[in-house]
Amino acid sequence: MKRTFPYIIGFILMTLLASLDFVLFVNRLMPLGGRWLSFVASIPTAVLGGYVGLSTGKGLGLSHDDALNMSVIVSVVSGIVLILFFLL
Repeated sequence: MKRTFPYIIGFILMTLLASLDFVLFVNRLMPLGGRWLSFVASIPTAVLGGYVGLSTGKGLGLSHDDALNMSVIVSVVSGIVLILFFLL
């Protein structure tokens, strides 16, 4: 887990930036009213961040368990931060 910590932090930051960009992009195409719709629009990006963490973790030479742990942590932490960002 010690080896994956920098990757986890990096993937969480990338996922949050991608979620914010995705919400801003969707908002340009179709105006989103309220914070709840912005949060719902950002959920697929948090899930995608976990998938990218899993796929990239294998390419970085991590074991399957470490890559899986990294992807779950990225998805969960990104989802919690998005809840705090968009709903509170």
